[in-house]
Amino acid sequence: MFGIKGFKERFGEIPLKEEYIKRVLFDTAISFDYKKIIIPTLENAKSFSPAVIGKAPWPEWNENGCFYFEIENYLKDYNTCSKEKVLLIPEGTISVTRWLGEKINKGDYKFPIKLFYSLTCYRNEILAHLSDTKHREFEQFGMEILGSSNILSDVENMHMVCACLKKLDIKPFEIRIRLSDTHVFNNLIQDSKISEDDAVTLREVMDYFAESKAGKHQETYKSCKEKLYSLINKTQLPISVFNCWAALFESGYNDLEELTKVFPSKYHTYFCILEEIRKEFAKQHIRVDIDLCVVRSHEYYTGISFEVDVISQNQSFFEIAGGGRYDRLVGNFIENSKNKINAVPCTGFAFGLERVCFLMEKLDLFNSEKVVTSTFKFDEHENEPVKIKDDSIAEYFEAIANKRKIYIGDK
Repeated sequence: MFGIKGFKERFGEIPLKEEYIKRVLFDTAISFDYKKIIIPTLENAKSFSPAVIGKAPWPEWNENGCFYFEIENYLKDYNTCSKEKVLLIPEGTISVTRWLGEKINKGDYKFPIKLFYSLTCYRNEILAHLSDTKHREFEQFGMEILGSSNILSDVENMHMVCACLKKLDIKPFEIRIRLSDTHVFNNLIQDSKISEDDAVTLREVMDYFAESKAGKHQETYKSCKEKLYSLINKTQLPISVFNCWAALFESGYNDLEELTKVFPSKYHTYFCILEEIRKEFAKQHIRVDIDLCVVRSHEYYTGISFEVDVISQNQSFFEIAGGGRYDRLVGNFIENSKNKINAVPCTGFAFGLERVCFLMEKLDLFNSEKVVTSTFKFDEHENEPVKIKDDSIAEYFEAIANKRKIYIGDK
């Protein structure tokens, strides 16, 4: 008798290392006033329907990629029951947005909400694709900012990834954020009149292409680019729109000046914001590479999106964390008849714990005794947060350096 493939017992040193990582991430989150949420392992299957999350929540997704089953809900005794289709959660964001929708329906909310979670996720990965860092059961640590469209919430999202990695002894110059804004992709799709199915495929191929540009599976770079051109050529595009797609596919990192020459003016605001973010993170010694192909395969992203890599002198570790803005998800769980709210701006990210543990082992960062001291504050009187004038990213980082609590909600 053997255990199930993709589900592994962990004993001794490995769970000790994972516990250390979770403690560091926990302490970093609460030091920035994030509150912990505990998410149930089971979620209603309707929460993960295409009507809620779209057709492409992650690469190669279909219903076979999750563990679905029915549970029996016994009402008053074990003779009468109703059946409910559920699944083991494959990620944390959807359950968080469903939870927030229920709170809004009850009128029990105050924005912005900053929360974090540490949970076990389940995906029915193809067995041939399993590896040291890809299992069918895995740990995810995520942070979310709910109810804020402020650009500073997107900036804090990325800053928190960096703060966590630095606490784990990753050097700032080893961190690379690949940054994009999915407004560009989504607007181009509309201008191109590309079919919904082709748009899903195009998103997935672009995401894979971005990974190839970054240095992961580089051997697929040429074939990915050819497939991208094949997809957009299925539609008779105006030459101006085709040129925009071609500029995306051919551009290197941070080529915004060239892209501005090709793209219409309605896109320029997105480019300016991305460039401002890049420059301000550079002042923090964090490398940000703007790549508009980083659309992430999750269809529910609506704005800023990013992937985080760790690039050391001799080794590269891709997609240690990823995230972005998703402003339409919560609305799927709000009862419009009871509320005037139908859309809630949100942003967040998540680490794959196994990937973080793997990179720390490879970089020999478990080479000494680690001490973690946690401070738990109960019934704490919260100081009034500082409001940043004109949502200045530079002033945000100045306030962070001075250890001031910052308001990142909407005005």
